[in-house]
Amino acid sequence: MMDLLTSSVSIIKSGKKYQQGNLVLLSPGDYINASNVQGNQAYTSLLGETQAILVELQGKHFKTNESCWSVLANNDLLIVWENHLRM
Repeated sequence: MMDLLTSSVSIIKSGKKYQQGNLVLLSPGDYINASNVQGNQAYTSLLGETQAILVELQGKHFKTNESCWSVLANNDLLIVWENHLRM
């Protein structure tokens, strides 16, 4: 519960619209697949725009303050920077 509150507060302060549980669209590209980091498919390629659900805010880039999220897309847990997301 505290993590959800903390991430919601930081989102409000930064003026960003993303929150846990939001349905978003991912841009095409290669993403780290946290579901299979030890396996032979550490990355997942998305060929087109893909629907995803924001799972958890992972942190922010120390220079740009850009948010990094874990998202659920196509039954995979992916790591995504916010510039690849849109509502």
